Amino acid sequence: MPSDRAVLTMLQACNDHFTKLVSGGCAEDVALDRTWDAYVCAFDQSAAHCFDPRDHLFEAKLRTIRERGF
Repeated sequence: MPSDRAVLTMLQACNDHFTKLVSGGCAEDVALDRTWDAYVCAFDQSAAHCFDPRDHLFEAKLRTIRERGF
C-alpha cells in the first residue's frame, strides 16, 4: 500500500497531466480517462500498462512516485 504522501503526490501529478492534456486539445472526458487509467495501473502495480501508449511515460512516473513513497 502506498504512503499517504505518495498518493497525494500521485494525485497532484495526475492533475498536472490532465491539465496538460486538455490544454493540448484533448477533450476533457478523454483526458480524464487517460489520466485515470495510468493512475490505476500505477497504484495497483498492475503488470499491464495503461491503454494509451502516449501515457506510458506518465504511468512510469506515477509508479516511481509510488515506489519511492513521495
